[in-house]
Amino acid sequence: MGDRNMVGLALLLLADWPWSTDVRVDDATGTSDQNETAFSPYGGGWNDYRTGSWRYGFSGSTDQGATWMTNQQHHYTQYSMDCDPVLGTDRLGRLHEIDLNFYSNGVLVHRMSTDMGQTWSSWHAVSQNGSTGLSDKPWLAFSPSTDTLYVCYILFYTSQDGAYVCRSTNNGTTWTEQRVSAIGTMSRPFICTDKAGNVFVIWINWNTMDYYMAYSTNGGTSYSTPSLVTHSYYTWDSHRASMIPWIMGGPAGTVYFVWADERYSSSQQYDILFMKTTNYGTNWSTPVAINTLTGRGHKVALPALAVTPYGDLIAVWAQYSGGTWSLQYAYSVNGGTTWQITPSATGRISDANWPLSYGQTGMEMGDYLTAYADSQYAYALWADDRTGEYKIYFSKARLSDLIPTSAREEAAKAEMGIMQIAGGFVLTLSGNQDVSVEIYDPAGRLVSEPFKGTLGAGEHAFAWPSLNQGVYLATVRVGDRMTNLKFAAR
Repeated sequence: MGDRNMVGLALLLLADWPWSTDVRVDDATGTSDQNETAFSPYGGGWNDYRTGSWRYGFSGSTDQGATWMTNQQHHYTQYSMDCDPVLGTDRLGRLHEIDLNFYSNGVLVHRMSTDMGQTWSSWHAVSQNGSTGLSDKPWLAFSPSTDTLYVCYILFYTSQDGAYVCRSTNNGTTWTEQRVSAIGTMSRPFICTDKAGNVFVIWINWNTMDYYMAYSTNGGTSYSTPSLVTHSYYTWDSHRASMIPWIMGGPAGTVYFVWADERYSSSQQYDILFMKTTNYGTNWSTPVAINTLTGRGHKVALPALAVTPYGDLIAVWAQYSGGTWSLQYAYSVNGGTTWQITPSATGRISDANWPLSYGQTGMEMGDYLTAYADSQYAYALWADDRTGEYKIYFSKARLSDLIPTSAREEAAKAEMGIMQIAGGFVLTLSGNQDVSVEIYDPAGRLVSEPFKGTLGAGEHAFAWPSLNQGVYLATVRVGDRMTNLKFAAR
């Protein structure tokens, strides 16, 4: 049972607006390291070495990261060590953790908390490899409408090596698994669900350096034949920029994908690339480098991706520039077509430190830093060794500060085919649509209805009507979508 006392840990570094001042989450003392984070509403997890043996470190928070519980060290007893922490919150607010318990061989286990991490259920085996092989690099996803959990992992050192997905329909008490691919030597899997509950898993084939994807449209009962997503342009270096992909689901059939890649730069000068599919992987968008599109240089690592309830995308990554490291971000309000940073902001979340070798203390940052978003905030949890030892740090940004309302409005106009010009606007349609235009005065009274009817494909120009001097609001409806355009009559 975890300590129920909440502790406000020291604030260590002023992060750049709109991100909050860093909070150190772990409460380890002495010369011990922590790394590789997992974040979810109500808590954070990490690899914890304070006991001299690796454990699953955990701390809960009930106030969106302002204060954190006294840390817990979780351990499953089949093997001597625990690592690769995964943490998630289901649709009913229950915390689920996945732990890799290992020593040469390793198994994945699960347990759940219904009180925000203060107490936990018994452990249950997830992977079915027993005492043979290593179930490595797990990640967790949830059905948006049922109690079904999904865990992906890679199995090594057996005759059944490959990419696997495990499924539980009873909150992790029992699990079934299936191998979704046995092609080559695989690693670095990631899993997500879309809003319709379809399941997607992506991994890399070490032999060909290609990313592949398989998906399920029947709740994980069966999976598609793996299909090629993209080749990975990557030169291994001692910094471990990480080839783990990060994927998030959108509307049915939509997957957003970020990873580290050097195709647009040079050897070991990685960019954070983004691409997406809206049709279950049949087609993918052209990769774009988020960091360079928003004015940042190369040498980046460990991308993470969050999707807000409003459909915004927020990417977070580690950036090396001018001899220093920092945590950076960018957001997209149009499904990844364009990326930007908050007006008047630097694009930086926080200073950080990750040695370019395997670390001043023999450690490294791990395979993940973590991003998450809810209806109020975007969150980041990461490890760095700014003190000479790796510790766990947290920051958050209020969405209303991070992403201006005007950015969403402009994205909505573009998606509707609206471009405001001097004296009116132009509407571009790809097919027949019901369209209406209504003009309201500053008091909210309807003063004009220039158009209401059906328009066909092509460009349609609208001029503002002759009105008394003042500022007016035009409400434009196209099909079932609506936006407002402000203009001045002189």
